[in-house]
Amino acid sequence: MKNLYIILAFSLALIQLVAGHPVVGVSKKRDVFYDPEAAAKKLHGELPSGMEQRDGLAVNATEYPSSVADALSPSNAKQSELQSSSVKLSSTTSNSADVRQATTAEVGEHTFYTKLSATAYCRDVIPGGEFTCKYCDESLTLVKTFSTTGTDTNAMVLRGDTQKTIYVVFRGTSSIRNFVVDATFLPVDYPLAEGTKVHKGFLDSYNAVRDNLVKTIEEQANQYPDYKFGLTGHSLGGAQVVLNAIDLFNLNQTRYGPDKLEIFTQGEPRVGNKNFAEYLLNTKISHERLVHERDIVPHLPPSIMGFSHSGTEFWSNEDGIQVCATGIETENCSNSIVPFTSIADHLTYLGVNVGLCI
Repeated sequence: MKNLYIILAFSLALIQLVAGHPVVGVSKKRDVFYDPEAAAKKLHGELPSGMEQRDGLAVNATEYPSSVADALSPSNAKQSELQSSSVKLSSTTSNSADVRQATTAEVGEHTFYTKLSATAYCRDVIPGGEFTCKYCDESLTLVKTFSTTGTDTNAMVLRGDTQKTIYVVFRGTSSIRNFVVDATFLPVDYPLAEGTKVHKGFLDSYNAVRDNLVKTIEEQANQYPDYKFGLTGHSLGGAQVVLNAIDLFNLNQTRYGPDKLEIFTQGEPRVGNKNFAEYLLNTKISHERLVHERDIVPHLPPSIMGFSHSGTEFWSNEDGIQVCATGIETENCSNSIVPFTSIADHLTYLGVNVGLCI
């Protein structure tokens, strides 16, 4: 009987592969809980008394330390105290085997998507429906915008005929400080993947525009079947495009699979638990997360609560843009800066003012 179960399971997987649908899921075996920020927290020590914080993270550590390099320097008092201990951080420089420098092409691609995310904050664009602003690319056609009042969800679909790409853009929250300081991080079951959980607020805000948004995307996909899909968003918008990507993937794994769809986010918060992060990773969809220096938002909701990132982190700091190994997040790159995080670094990405329409 046991052998029969094995044969049936193998046959099902083979059928799915032959049909062009990858087998997606989460592994049943679980390792001991791993907090990717624990090493940095222990190494750097507690924040100075009186510094505003959220769940042990500095809300605006812009002066202490004065830079990313200073925070990671061995001259840091707490770090010096622990240098001889067993607590070590993996290298966060380009010399690390798991970290490399971004190529010129990659920087250009992230700059394009960062500017695209910034346009979503312009009221003339959303809800105005006029794609005219500082970063509005004239080669793109604005197809439709989506807005809700209850959840303050804002999104748009654009088409690039030169790029042969359909773009989906979500706007971030209108009050990042309220999210950082006052938000309640409540995980709920995610219906599309058994055993996974996501942030309730992110899921509710996405679902508020889901039906009309997906309908528009499907219409564009039917009209332009050879076009690819580029999904992008800053802050809360980054979380929403992740949910949109998985939603589309489950709708049609051929049309919205890894060969056709890519995700680029800026300052994306953790969307769900490790099971959810694994599920997203197992879809094989390219998911690149841009993190600017000490931006606090990618460290929320806290990893200690079980929330986790996946994909490929692109960490923008004084040394350029460092590309971390693809997978479930580790102690490398921006996690090495904890707890010296900052809201200020959330507002500018690659020289682009995101969160404001200028």
